[in-house]
Amino acid sequence: MQRIITLLLLASLTGAVFFTRSLAGSSAPCHQPVLSVHNAIGWTKDPLNGDDAPFKQIRTEIDAQIAKSKDKTALAQTYKNAALKTPKDAKVQFRWAYAAYLASNHWQVNVRKTHALCGIYAAMGIPENPQSFEYTRLRFFIGRLDSIYSGRKEMNELGIRLLDKASKEDFDLRFFGINALGAIINTKDQKVLHRCLNLTLDLQKDYPQRVEPISMLGDVYSANFTITKEPIAADKAFQYYHQYLSKAPESYHYGRWIVQDKIRILRDVKDNYQKHGELKP
Repeated sequence: MQRIITLLLLASLTGAVFFTRSLAGSSAPCHQPVLSVHNAIGWTKDPLNGDDAPFKQIRTEIDAQIAKSKDKTALAQTYKNAALKTPKDAKVQFRWAYAAYLASNHWQVNVRKTHALCGIYAAMGIPENPQSFEYTRLRFFIGRLDSIYSGRKEMNELGIRLLDKASKEDFDLRFFGINALGAIINTKDQKVLHRCLNLTLDLQKDYPQRVEPISMLGDVYSANFTITKEPIAADKAFQYYHQYLSKAPESYHYGRWIVQDKIRILRDVKDNYQKHGELKP
């Protein structure tokens, strides 16, 4: 585990891996159907001009079912059974994926460890791609939570493309889109970092009750420290990380663990830089 964390940190010194979720603590990989190269990752470059109406309708129906106190996990299992019977039907696969995504509790737990979304990314690649914004948006979310595809350049590029189309009311897409944007920051890209900061501040302003933007602000300043080497940036990151820990419910086990680990990593990097002038753990 320590080796994985160290490798993530070393990568973060040339790119903002503080934005990505740590793979440490994940269990055995989820076994998924084998897809063609296009269906596995090439689809991320497909156009977004397909019909959204049927997928919007499915979201509305499932949201209404859950609002009536339907058990999310049981609902997802019901739709999974249907999807396994008709794997080439995009609407059926979308129904399973959306129900499972809502049931996964991904804001609080490590879904890579629970395998709550196991098989869904691949399943969404079996039908012919409807090239719908709604379908692509959901598959992007599933991909961002999948240890195999989450860090792929193509996935991050798709996230940025979707972010440009995100509505103000779409918290998940804005969050994951900013996360994707942050993942491409390099050691000289202050312009992208500034955009991440403004987008995250807007997200926090629009959703003051959510704690996730607070942690992401810590990520922005952590990345800024690795670029500028200014201690004040690291101090600002610590401020936001500790603010997250003070506000995040205890039920956010995974998120709290990740932020605590980021604090430890950043503290080691800052101390080493102040002592030796090098950005090393």
